[in-house]
Amino acid sequence: MIARLRTQPPMKLLFRGFGTLVAGAALFVLMLVIAPSVAPEHIVDRPVSTPAPAAPSSTTTTAPPGASATTAPAAPTTTAAP
Repeated sequence: MIARLRTQPPMKLLFRGFGTLVAGAALFVLMLVIAPSVAPEHIVDRPVSTPAPAAPSSTTTTAPPGASATTAPAAPTTTAAP
């Protein structure tokens, strides 16, 4: 009876202790296949449509009542003394 208990049972592990490494490698490869880091390119064959021309903007301005229609006076220029 004691001799039977002292004998080691045959090894029943599938990967002999490397199961974690094999599972990690399988998950890594699965991650590369499912979630690639670069999006696939899409080639567009049709031309880009141009937007409709915008309405011309008005360049005429009106002066408020009582103001002159001339342009504002230029700021005085000063020169530095040498």
